[in-house]
Amino acid sequence: RNGVAVLVPKRYNDAVLGYKPVNDRMMVVKINTSSVRLNLIQVYVPTSEAPNEDTEAFYQQLEETLSMIPGREIVLILGNFNAKVGKTCLDDHARSAVGRFGIGVCNQREERLLDFAIDNALTIANTVYKHHIRHLYTWVSPGSRYRNQIDYALISSRWRSS
Repeated sequence: RNGVAVLVPKRYNDAVLGYKPVNDRMMVVKINTSSVRLNLIQVYVPTSEAPNEDTEAFYQQLEETLSMIPGREIVLILGNFNAKVGKTCLDDHARSAVGRFGIGVCNQREERLLDFAIDNALTIANTVYKHHIRHLYTWVSPGSRYRNQIDYALISSRWRSS
């Protein structure tokens, strides 16, 4: 029912320093690059139909996981956040974490994602740069009637332009 995975091309196998499955919704892969260490955290956040307690427990575990990563290393959090940050409900405070190029209308999980990003100095990278609309959708309903952006890439804000 749940589960996350990270596929690494064979040519990069030697760069992978290790991985840690945190739970059935989160894992960390540590990668050695030529200049820094990259911590890739793959996530699958509970849906809006899940009890709020489940979502809060998830974000608490994500906070704990993030706190174990040394500050000098890059953090990249990828996955299905089941949140729509949209482009219509952003105030100046939220602009530190999200760009102008989200799509759709915010949903109830948006606030939790934004709070997490702001509290941890993260930027929702795939909202920062303009893309063609067809490249923004990460979820399409059966029959293609509804399309949403619910998958995001969060990166340490100091690495935002890298």
